[in-house]
Amino acid sequence: MQLVFADHPIPSVVTKSIFLAGPSPRDKDVIDWRHEALSCLCSSPINYDGTVFIPIPEQRFYGKDHNPSTWTYDNQISWECECRHIADLIIFWIPRHIDGRMPGFTTNVEFGEDLHSDDFELYAIELRNTSPLLKLTHNEAFEIGLQLSIDGRHILFQTFNVNSNKEKFNNTQYGLYSLNLMNGQITRLGEKFRGSIIRYALKPDSGVYILGQLGTEASLNVLELVWYHRAPLVASEGWLVLEPNYRRSTGYGDEFLNEIRYRPLSRLGKDILCGVDQLIKDGIVDPQRLAVGGIVMVIF
Repeated sequence: MQLVFADHPIPSVVTKSIFLAGPSPRDKDVIDWRHEALSCLCSSPINYDGTVFIPIPEQRFYGKDHNPSTWTYDNQISWECECRHIADLIIFWIPRHIDGRMPGFTTNVEFGEDLHSDDFELYAIELRNTSPLLKLTHNEAFEIGLQLSIDGRHILFQTFNVNSNKEKFNNTQYGLYSLNLMNGQITRLGEKFRGSIIRYALKPDSGVYILGQLGTEASLNVLELVWYHRAPLVASEGWLVLEPNYRRSTGYGDEFLNEIRYRPLSRLGKDILCGVDQLIKDGIVDPQRLAVGGIVMVIF
């Protein structure tokens, strides 16, 4: 197995390769997950003998201070882009628990530029013979949240669109669909609902509960907090977290959302600033005790 780090030149000949993407721990005391991934790849029954691209300088990967004169992040961006295009497989790690710690992680948003929603479809394979894969969907969207219906005759799934090679599927909201395994017909559920379907749950009679917008009783005595980064963590502590209504929200239909496509910063920033001005004007907030948090791209 050949390891190629971010401060290494890309080999001129690569027969097969894997790119170990993010996230990367920022805390030096946190062991990079890629060490365990490499151990799995080189062990039986995998015994991988190809190239592995690791988007970290070699010295940093092994817990040492790297020489900045031989590496710059600007160079790494182009290095990563080229390696991702070469790689046969890109692997991400999703932490399911932190063991009581909350280390910082970094990952890169440019990976989304490589994702095309028409590359992701549902397939079926007959396990009792060696028949080829049967393509079930042609949605040009990401299929997520798959569930088999109670009667075993339908597969329910949600879709969202990021970027289509063919640019035919422009539905950017989370939709809910049912795939009939008997005849292959796909039906959109809740098609008159203009918002984004976040979750759904099956009913025993093979119907579907659609969980869209969330409401709460006015009489409930709960703490309130306007949405910000790490809001899900705060919500787990019993707070009611409210998402501000600005042009990065996704619950007002495709036309609304399409207005901000390719302008993710300018309209978002104007809406937030106008909203803050209005809160001050209406006397809801004290301008001397005001903080805005959670904007990942801090440019305002």
